[in-house]
Amino acid sequence: MFTPFRLLTRTLASHIPRRALTRSFTSHPPALSSASPPSPEGEASPPALETMIAKGEDISFVSADISTLIRDSGWKVLPDGRLHKLFKLQSYGDVLRLHTLIGKESDKRNHHPRMVSGYRMLIVRFKTHKPVGLTANDVTGARVADECAGKCRARWEDADGQSNNVSWKESTVLRRIVVQQKP
Repeated sequence: MFTPFRLLTRTLASHIPRRALTRSFTSHPPALSSASPPSPEGEASPPALETMIAKGEDISFVSADISTLIRDSGWKVLPDGRLHKLFKLQSYGDVLRLHTLIGKESDKRNHHPRMVSGYRMLIVRFKTHKPVGLTANDVTGARVADECAGKCRARWEDADGQSNNVSWKESTVLRRIVVQQKP
């Protein structure tokens, strides 16, 4: 004999799709490099960077700029075609300052990224909606975001996983030296 609670839970469990119970979630989708490596037989290869560029854009120009961003600035291209970067900062106040700086610069250019603020980190993603894909505006926005991040002493990792910014401890020491040298 079933109790009402047991009957209810059995009924609810039968209506949940099995794939929802077995789905695994990751915090960040895998990123693409500018050149997709050949995949082993039987696996689907990720789309090439050239296929993610919006119609009407100069493919060679935009793909070269995106490749430069990937190589030199630590930007990644997600499988859905968005430019993505995670900035790490010293405090939540610095995160909000960077978020505001990028927002003001984006308003000037009328091209706004999707930004997610968290404790000591800011995720910035660019993708043009009309025409769908990556454009020169996305590349410009990414460069502007990097300039704003430099003003806020943000850190990030480049394509090789190496931090390309001065560490927080080193920047604090440098600031103290500069302050002490002022007359």
